[in-house]
Amino acid sequence: MDRRFRKALFALAREASDAPDLRDRFDAFIAEVRSHPAPVRPYPDEVRDTLLALSFRPEVAADLHRRYRDARVGSSAA
Repeated sequence: MDRRFRKALFALAREASDAPDLRDRFDAFIAEVRSHPAPVRPYPDEVRDTLLALSFRPEVAADLHRRYRDARVGSSAA
């Protein structure tokens, strides 16, 4: 995963104040990822693995992973 996306996830983990804020920030992350060409976008599993490495609870990481995957943002999607 590109450094800029990892940094954005680190900031999201550090700055989110509650569950709704986390979802809003994650939606902003998805929008930011979409602004880049498909070949540089992180795969959904990379996002999940990074969230888990940031010590997100597994169920929260799974929910955000599902949101990212369902948004079809990964580099294999248009």
